[in-house]
Amino acid sequence: MAKSDNVQIGTWKCSCCGEDAKVFQTKKRGAHFYTYCDASGWNQGTRAARQNKIWREASFKPGLTVTRPSNVTESEPNVVTEVSEDEPIVTTELTEVEVIAETELTENLGEVETDFNPNEAAEPSSELEESGSRLPNIVAGIALIGSAIGGWLWTNH
Repeated sequence: MAKSDNVQIGTWKCSCCGEDAKVFQTKKRGAHFYTYCDASGWNQGTRAARQNKIWREASFKPGLTVTRPSNVTESEPNVVTEVSEDEPIVTTELTEVEVIAETELTENLGEVETDFNPNEAAEPSSELEESGSRLPNIVAGIALIGSAIGGWLWTNH
């Protein structure tokens, strides 16, 4: 597993267990938050509701740059109250080009669900319905295996 170069930017009450979770932020497109809790582990969910909740409720460390994630609608984060004037919190906004690209991606693909819940039943795959019958592929596979075995028997006897 690769080690993250992202530094902890704050803390937040874990939505799963209520313990303090460490908050990190991706440097990739979207600038989404992700969290680590000793009890719940890593959560890299990027849904707007979760990102807004972290933006609103997390206590960010003074002196660090915190970028508003692309799908967060609120303008100001919750800044730690003991911020000194020497160490201000710096917030940045996405550029107009990044916002347009993010909007086009969302409109073209829809919001991609990244939160995994192992208790949810898997949706049945419609791949078989879309691809039609698999019988020709099965017959071709059996024929290929049969010819390989036949060739081996022919050359070894």
